[in-house]
Amino acid sequence: MHTLDTVNTLAQQNGENVPPWLTVLVMAGCLVMVVVLLRRREE
Repeated sequence: MHTLDTVNTLAQQNGENVPPWLTVLVMAGCLVMVVVLLRRREE
């Protein structure tokens, strides 16, 4: 969630809104990282 807040803040500073696809992409990336970490812990 902190990543999304950072992206939104940077976008506001640039005077642009965050595209919906970018938000989805960031969320998907976070989910993938969590899954990978969980799999590594199980192994």
